[in-house]
Order: sequence, then structure tokens, then C-alpha cells
Amino acid sequence: MKQYTREITKEQYENALSNHRYITEYDKYDIFSDSERLGYGVYSPLVHEQNGKYYVWFELGDSCD
Repeated sequence: MKQYTREITKEQYENALSNHRYITEYDKYDIFSDSERLGYGVYSPLVHEQNGKYYVWFELGDSCD
């Protein structure tokens, strides 16, 4: 698996804070592509804030099985 960081909106960040810092199922559709969600697999999508910007850290599977 590979680790990635992606910028997200403040609203998505706040939604995740209410979900133990994990991206909500609803927001996954806007943040990740179908191939990422359904093919490779998105794992541990945790949010953080840095310098006034909002990010999600996540891992993607190595293959689209």
C-alpha cells in the first residue's frame, strides 16, 4: 500500500471530526474516485489541519483487484 495526502474542504474536515477524524461515507464520494474507492481500496482516511488548510491522509491498495 502507498500513503497519500489530499486537500479537502473545511466542511469535509468538520464532518470527519464528528466521525472520530475519519472521512464520512458521504464525503468519500466527493474526495475519492470510483477506481480508488471500489478498485484499489481507500484505507484509514484520517483528517488533519496544517497552516489553515485541511487534508486527509489515506492509503491506497497496490492493485485494482
